[in-house]
Amino acid sequence: MDFDLVAIWCLGVGVVWLAFNLAVTWFQRYVLPLSSITEGLDEADTTPSVTVVVPARNERDRIEESVRRLLAQRAVDLELVVVDDRSDDGTTEILRRLDGEDPRLRVMRIDELPVGWLGKPYACHLGAINARGDWILFTDADIWMNPDLIADSIRAAEAERSDLVCLLPAQKRITLWGRAALLTFSMALAITAGRANSDSRLAPVGIGAYNLVRATAYRRVGGYEALRMEVIDDMKLGLLLMHNGSRLRCWTAADEAEMDWAATPRELVRALDKNFIALAELNFGAATLGIVITLAAWITAWVGPFSNGWTGYAAFGGMVSMILPGALFARHSKWGLLPAFLTPLIFPLLPWSLLRSAWLTWRQGGIRWRETVYPLELLRKHRVSLFLKPRRH
Repeated sequence: MDFDLVAIWCLGVGVVWLAFNLAVTWFQRYVLPLSSITEGLDEADTTPSVTVVVPARNERDRIEESVRRLLAQRAVDLELVVVDDRSDDGTTEILRRLDGEDPRLRVMRIDELPVGWLGKPYACHLGAINARGDWILFTDADIWMNPDLIADSIRAAEAERSDLVCLLPAQKRITLWGRAALLTFSMALAITAGRANSDSRLAPVGIGAYNLVRATAYRRVGGYEALRMEVIDDMKLGLLLMHNGSRLRCWTAADEAEMDWAATPRELVRALDKNFIALAELNFGAATLGIVITLAAWITAWVGPFSNGWTGYAAFGGMVSMILPGALFARHSKWGLLPAFLTPLIFPLLPWSLLRSAWLTWRQGGIRWRETVYPLELLRKHRVSLFLKPRRH
């Protein structure tokens, strides 16, 4: 009887692994490069207006280059708003110098964070509150864009009748194992992005590096005023728009944009310290369940072939099938195939990251974002639930 239970468990684990990896592969076919969407589209009859909002905190080493590259965007009526969020490293002085060089640039400064706000949501709110563009682009200070990217993404959004377009830039500097880790972490995103692109009503997407939203739709859902205590604010903005009936789109932009984010697995884990527990809805029980299930499934897949015959091999085969969606994602990113073959080895980084995020949040009594700790009680009180029921398109 014990053997039968073990066999059933191994077989079940293999089936679940295979089903998940096939689902990732299926939905990845909807996550296309931006260039494939804009190919064949006519040029816009009028020049679109866009307000670019860049929250910046202690970005001395890259803020000037980022500002100049954004001001070099073509074929758009551009307004650039840089919100200096309590910087103390010289960023403020650089922005003051740049402020008078171009009338399209507007610099705002936050000296003290209001009660009931997280830093980035407040900076985004402040930057967008008087935006004059028909579109608002929320982006980071460490992203490089080619000169036509904003115009192209607006054309694609109009062609798809979408109120939100988020793009996945390439990674400027990343190691081999960093690529493998990013492939592993991106698989769930591929399902969500693919579902959004196929007009599923249960697929909120958002990418903090590049979130382009139609201004009327942004204001209709309350903007960042409704997201004042949201850690995963980019995704929650997509959630509010989806709930309001908006169409969302998420594409890759490996040839059009690069960002300097996490080069190694260690950097990736640290970058997600605040995000993973938020994805678990700030629920330690849900986080624990996720850790146990994913770790048990991974251990079963590796131990199975040595302990339980063909059902053990089924568990292992189901797990290593993650190489297929990993290879497709790696191809889009122009990384070669080797990182995909490393994904089965580096997978435990996923439950470890969730464990670390939950532990740090519990120990601190809240989430640390930059130098500020935000109490868990307040975060839960103002949370926008991921299970918000969407309206029909």
